[in-house]
Amino acid sequence: MTDEKLKVSDQQITDTVIEMIPVKWTLVKLYAEMWDDFSTIYFYYFPDNGAEPVLSLSISRLFEVDRDEYTRLKRRLRKQIEQLQDVFMANGQELWTNFTFILHSDGEFTIDYSYEDLSDLDPVEKRERWEARHIQ
Repeated sequence: MTDEKLKVSDQQITDTVIEMIPVKWTLVKLYAEMWDDFSTIYFYYFPDNGAEPVLSLSISRLFEVDRDEYTRLKRRLRKQIEQLQDVFMANGQELWTNFTFILHSDGEFTIDYSYEDLSDLDPVEKRERWEARHIQ
Protein backbone atom coordinates (compact mmCIF):
# COMPACT_ATOMS: atom_id res chain seq x y z
CA MET A 1 0.00 0.00 0.00
CA THR A 2 2.84 2.39 0.78
CA ASP A 3 4.35 1.95 -2.69
CA GLU A 4 0.97 2.87 -4.17
CA LYS A 5 0.74 5.96 -1.95
CA LEU A 6 4.26 6.98 -3.00
CA LYS A 7 3.33 6.58 -6.67
CA VAL A 8 0.23 8.72 -6.18
CA SER A 9 2.24 11.41 -4.37
CA ASP A 10 4.95 11.37 -7.04
CA GLN A 11 2.35 11.69 -9.81
CA GLN A 12 0.58 14.56 -8.07
CA ILE A 13 3.86 16.45 -7.66
CA THR A 14 4.72 15.78 -11.30
CA ASP A 15 1.33 17.00 -12.53
CA THR A 16 1.50 20.20 -10.47
CA VAL A 17 5.03 21.05 -11.58
CA ILE A 18 4.05 20.53 -15.23
CA GLU A 19 1.03 22.78 -14.74
CA MET A 20 3.24 25.54 -13.29
CA ILE A 21 5.56 25.77 -16.31
CA PRO A 22 4.15 28.03 -19.06
CA VAL A 23 6.41 26.88 -21.93
CA LYS A 24 7.79 23.68 -23.43
CA TRP A 25 10.68 22.24 -21.45
CA THR A 26 13.05 19.28 -21.48
CA LEU A 27 14.04 18.88 -17.84
CA VAL A 28 12.97 20.02 -14.37
CA LYS A 29 15.08 19.87 -11.22
CA LEU A 30 13.12 20.51 -8.04
CA TYR A 31 14.50 21.03 -4.54
CA ALA A 32 12.28 20.55 -1.51
CA GLU A 33 13.29 20.86 2.12
CA MET A 34 11.00 20.20 5.03
CA TRP A 35 11.64 19.73 8.73
CA ASP A 36 10.20 21.05 11.97
CA ASP A 37 8.55 24.38 11.15
CA PHE A 38 10.62 25.13 8.06
CA SER A 39 10.10 24.33 4.41
CA THR A 40 11.27 25.61 1.06
CA ILE A 41 10.45 24.43 -2.44
CA TYR A 42 11.71 25.68 -5.78
CA PHE A 43 12.65 24.25 -9.12
CA TYR A 44 14.46 25.10 -12.30
CA TYR A 45 13.15 24.08 -15.66
CA PHE A 46 15.23 23.86 -18.81
CA PRO A 47 13.36 25.34 -21.81
CA ASP A 48 13.31 23.16 -24.92
CA ASN A 49 14.79 26.02 -26.96
CA GLY A 50 18.13 25.61 -25.16
CA ALA A 51 17.83 28.84 -23.18
CA GLU A 52 19.21 29.13 -19.66
CA PRO A 53 17.34 27.29 -16.89
CA VAL A 54 14.50 29.31 -15.34
CA LEU A 55 13.91 29.45 -11.58
CA SER A 56 10.31 28.73 -10.60
CA LEU A 57 10.28 31.77 -8.33
CA SER A 58 10.73 33.93 -11.47
CA ILE A 59 7.90 32.47 -13.55
CA SER A 60 5.17 34.90 -12.47
CA ARG A 61 7.51 37.82 -13.16
CA LEU A 62 8.78 36.58 -16.55
CA PHE A 63 5.52 35.34 -18.03
CA GLU A 64 1.96 36.54 -18.23
CA VAL A 65 0.44 34.09 -15.83
CA ASP A 66 -2.46 34.60 -13.50
CA ARG A 67 -0.69 35.37 -10.21
CA ASP A 68 -3.55 34.06 -8.08
CA GLU A 69 -3.59 30.79 -10.02
CA TYR A 70 0.19 30.50 -9.79
CA THR A 71 0.03 31.08 -6.02
CA ARG A 72 -2.65 28.40 -5.79
CA LEU A 73 -0.39 25.97 -7.67
CA LYS A 74 2.56 26.76 -5.37
CA ARG A 75 0.39 26.06 -2.33
CA ARG A 76 -0.87 22.83 -3.87
CA LEU A 77 2.71 21.72 -4.56
CA ARG A 78 3.71 22.47 -0.96
CA LYS A 79 0.73 20.47 0.32
CA GLN A 80 1.60 17.54 -1.95
CA ILE A 81 5.18 17.52 -0.69
CA GLU A 82 3.91 17.63 2.90
CA GLN A 83 1.72 14.63 2.07
CA LEU A 84 4.77 12.81 0.72
CA GLN A 85 6.47 13.40 4.08
CA ASP A 86 3.31 12.06 5.77
CA VAL A 87 3.54 8.83 3.74
CA PHE A 88 7.08 8.30 5.04
CA MET A 89 5.92 9.02 8.60
CA ALA A 90 2.91 6.69 8.38
CA ASN A 91 5.17 3.90 7.13
CA GLY A 92 7.65 4.37 9.98
CA GLN A 93 10.41 5.34 7.56
CA GLU A 94 13.14 7.79 8.41
CA LEU A 95 11.95 11.27 7.43
CA TRP A 96 13.96 13.00 4.75
CA THR A 97 15.10 16.57 5.32
CA ASN A 98 15.28 17.41 1.62
CA PHE A 99 15.09 15.85 -1.79
CA THR A 100 15.89 16.53 -5.40
CA PHE A 101 13.22 15.54 -7.91
CA ILE A 102 14.44 15.33 -11.51
CA LEU A 103 11.68 15.17 -14.12
CA HIS A 104 12.24 14.58 -17.83
CA SER A 105 9.74 15.77 -20.43
CA ASP A 106 8.92 12.14 -21.30
CA GLY A 107 7.57 11.68 -17.76
CA GLU A 108 10.52 9.72 -16.39
CA PHE A 109 11.76 10.95 -13.03
CA THR A 110 14.16 10.21 -10.21
CA ILE A 111 14.05 11.31 -6.58
CA ASP A 112 17.14 11.57 -4.41
CA TYR A 113 16.15 11.76 -0.75
CA SER A 114 18.62 13.26 1.71
CA TYR A 115 18.67 12.93 5.46
CA GLU A 116 21.46 15.44 6.04
CA ASP A 117 21.05 18.00 8.82
CA LEU A 118 21.09 21.35 7.02
CA SER A 119 20.00 23.47 9.97
CA ASP A 120 23.41 25.16 10.27
CA LEU A 121 23.32 26.48 6.71
CA ASP A 122 21.42 29.62 5.81
CA PRO A 123 18.90 29.41 2.93
CA VAL A 124 21.16 31.24 0.46
CA GLU A 125 24.06 28.92 1.20
CA LYS A 126 21.82 25.87 0.76
CA ARG A 127 20.53 27.10 -2.58
CA GLU A 128 24.01 27.94 -3.85
CA ARG A 129 25.26 24.52 -2.82
CA TRP A 130 22.31 22.75 -4.50
CA GLU A 131 22.60 24.87 -7.66
CA ALA A 132 26.32 24.13 -7.94
CA ARG A 133 25.56 20.43 -7.74
CA HIS A 134 22.47 20.31 -9.98
CA ILE A 135 22.17 23.36 -12.23
CA GLN A 136 25.60 24.63 -13.23
